[in-house]
Formats: sequence, C-alpha cells, structure tokens
Amino acid sequence: MSHDHFTWPELLTLIRRCEVLDHLMVRVLVRFAEVCGRCREGAGEFAEMIASGEVDRTDVSPFTVGLAHSRRRVAQIWPEIEPLDPQWARRRLAREPARWAMVERLVERSVELAASDPEAALATADLAVEVAERLPVLHPEEPYPEDMDEVPFDEDAQLEALALAYAARGNAYRVSERYLLAEQEFQRADRLQVEMPTLGFYARLLSLRASLHYDRRRFGEALECLEDAEAQLGQEGDLRARVRIRLQRAIVLMYAGWPEHAHRLTASLQRDYPPEIHRNRLAFAVLHAHVDVLSRLGSVEPASALLPDLRQLCAEVGQHEDSIRVSWVHARLDFEGGDFRDALGRYALVADQWQELGHGYKWSLVKLEMALVHIALGETPAVRQLAHEALPTLIALQVAPDVFGIFKLLSDSDAMDAQKVRALLRHLEALPSSRTVEASR
Repeated sequence: MSHDHFTWPELLTLIRRCEVLDHLMVRVLVRFAEVCGRCREGAGEFAEMIASGEVDRTDVSPFTVGLAHSRRRVAQIWPEIEPLDPQWARRRLAREPARWAMVERLVERSVELAASDPEAALATADLAVEVAERLPVLHPEEPYPEDMDEVPFDEDAQLEALALAYAARGNAYRVSERYLLAEQEFQRADRLQVEMPTLGFYARLLSLRASLHYDRRRFGEALECLEDAEAQLGQEGDLRARVRIRLQRAIVLMYAGWPEHAHRLTASLQRDYPPEIHRNRLAFAVLHAHVDVLSRLGSVEPASALLPDLRQLCAEVGQHEDSIRVSWVHARLDFEGGDFRDALGRYALVADQWQELGHGYKWSLVKLEMALVHIALGETPAVRQLAHEALPTLIALQVAPDVFGIFKLLSDSDAMDAQKVRALLRHLEALPSSRTVEASR
C-alpha cells in the first residue's frame, strides 16, 4: 500500500481485519485519507463520511462504510430513477451496479406508492427483488475487487436485503387486500433464515409484517413484531424509523381496545417528532393519529385545538385520502362536541368520497357513525332510513357479512341504544374488510 494511492479495497481490507476498530485507528485512517495525494478519488470519501456523520466513528465496519457509500451513489441517480415507469426504471437499473441502498430506496418508494397505487407499488417491489438478487457478495477470505464500485457484503447481508424486498412485495399485496399472496411473500422471507441482520433492514421488514398482522386483526402478533423491530433499531436508531414503529404501535393499541395506551404513545410522539419542525407525511400521520385518538376518547377541546394545524399540514404534504381522513375526524369532533347537524353534513361528504373511491368498508363505518348522530338526536326513523338506504350499496360494494348484518339489524329496529351502536362500531373496526373475506374464501 503506497502513501500516494490509498484505495477503497485497501481501506476496507484494513477495517475488515480489525476485530475492534477503536478511536485511535479511526483517527489514523481519516488522517491518512485526508493527506494522501490521490485519496480524494478513493478512500478520501471515507474522511468525508466521518466528518458528515454518515458513518458514526464509534461504529466503523465494512457494513456501515459500505452502506454509506452505497447511499451516496443512489442519492446521485435517484432523481433520474424515481419518475420512470417500472419498465424504464428496470432498463436504467440494468446499466447500474446492484446497490444495497437501491433496494432500501425502492422498498420505501413501494411503500409510499401503496397508499395510492398498489399495482405500481408491486412493480416497484419487484424491482427491489431483482436488484437484491444480484447484489455483490464477498465470501470469507476473498479480497475486495480492485475495480470495486459497490462494496460487497457477505451472503447473510444479501439475504437480509432480499428478505426486505420480499416484505415490500408482501406489503403491496396487503394494501390491495390479496392477503394470501401477502402471507406467501413473508413466508418466502422466513425461508431465507436471516438470523444476524447487519444492515438495519430487518426492522423495516418487521414493521411491514406488523401491518399485515394488523390487517388480519392479529393484534398480539403485530405488537410483538413492532417490539422486535424497535429492539433491532436500538436507542441510537434512525429517528424516522423509530417514530414510524411507535406510530404503528399506537394504531394497533387503539383498535385492540387500549385507547388510553394509544393516547400516551401518540402524545409522546408529538414531543419526539413535532409537526412544527418536521413538515412531512410522517409528521402528518403522527398528528392525525393523535387527533384521531383524542376524538375517540371524547377529548374534544384538545383535539379541536389541533385541527387547524392538521389541516394545514395535510394541505402541504397530504394526499387526497388524507384530506378525507381529516374531514372524518372533524365530523367526529362535531358530534362529540354536540354540533350534531354539522357532524351529519361532514359525515355525508366523507361517506360520498369513500364511496367514489370504492372503499366500501370505510364508507360503512362512516355511515354507522352517522347513525350514532341520529340516535343522539332521537331520530329513530332516520336511523332506519339510513340503514335501508345503505343496504343496496353494501351489497354492491361486497362489504363483509358482519357489516351487512349490523346494518340489517339497524334497519329492522324501532329503537336502538347509542351504547349498543358504539359497541357495534368497535366490533366493526376490529374486523377485516370486505376483501379480506373474499381473499380467505
């Protein structure tokens, strides 16, 4: 190794051979990279990564350095990849070395797309699988290649990346409610037998699996997955990843029947990830969950005080369905606050929007909340009329038999107790949606 040419393979070989890389060794490597004449084209990038915090000097390893390098390269080409349709993206990626961070980025893009376009989410997840399958692998005692453009990791790391890609594909199937296919993708990930994850990808896999458990109303399994995911991240893990996992826990706790626990968690997330600082969709999701939990607990004043901020953040970063959710929680607050006529008007608009989008399950939940308002007004005939009008739509949308049965009960009743309807509503929210029933037949 000469003083005027310190290459990536030489740097990583040194790191790889140090069982424990202490502060002194890191300082020596950084200084060496800073002063050698031709290092700026090679291992000098390592010094930049340490200085910028992309690599924590207390956690220097081939994995942390290699992943930081990979993320830099992906950040350079992602603006070119992101707007392409999957076919053209595949062609472009075929000209690029398979990169660890590209798997990570494609998975996150797939998860983002899933909310609005499940088929695009599935195609993007397929791309993640293809990239993961051709990632560079380094076997024990093999030297790093001299022309290395992407740092090769071991076989276990590739399995971890491939497992995450399968999980993304499972998530795409989940959001389109093809649950059997979703389960198969997670079983495929299990068969890889990832025992010692090293890239930080496995926590994301667990959170995606928790979403599938939640959809199937396996709340205990969902909470276990999220606990394991947070343990994988550790205390120093990525803030966004930690917030996302805790937000999932809050949602599961709410529908599992522990709203007070959910409230404590969403309140803490407001402090950890304040929307006045983080103007993004994750901050919107956190704020919406907090307001939603407050509305379900009947805490009208604190929830109403947050509504303007929620609407503003939704306008900045939200999607169409987010705006419907905000109107829905606003309608519930109108009801809980005694503004029954305003609540009915908002509920009607929200129901129409869900129906236009073909979300029969959400539509039925809104209609049931409308029934609660009519009951509070003592308008029993209106409850029966609402239920009678709902039945043909429920049939057309193929809503689950349990949902249909509850509306049939309302349509046949001369009087209905509000508490009983609230209990039925809680029951509905703990049921799989209509397509879940179809998928499991």
